[in-house]
Amino acid sequence: MSDIEKTGSQSNPVEIKEEELSTLIKELSIKSSIWRGPLPHPEILAAYKNIQENLPDRIVKMAEIEQKSKHRHIYIGQFSAIIIGVITIIGGIIVILSGRSTVGLVEVISTLAVLVGVYIGEKAVAKSKKKKNE
Repeated sequence: MSDIEKTGSQSNPVEIKEEELSTLIKELSIKSSIWRGPLPHPEILAAYKNIQENLPDRIVKMAEIEQKSKHRHIYIGQFSAIIIGVITIIGGIIVILSGRSTVGLVEVISTLAVLVGVYIGEKAVAKSKKKKNE
């Protein structure tokens, strides 16, 4: 048997008048935000100035350097893939011309398949990221 059934009434430790409750509800608000990117939200970035005068500029510069580095690595990777693909295809053609047409043909077709597959895969990933961000 619960305490309510024993006493026959509910105990309310805090009595709040209806108009006070209405005021409390009006004053209660929840703020939520999501921020994505290499930099903090502009308000937060501005607050870093209170810590050290040039800190926001240093943070922005750090993000710019990181972005340039990331782009450089992407371009180096793409260039390397193209060079490896071209060398492999040329090697396959040389193998075909030396009389091993099956081996050379397999080498050329497999290299092209990998390069096309990577290209299509990257396009699919970029498309799904774009849909996810919308």
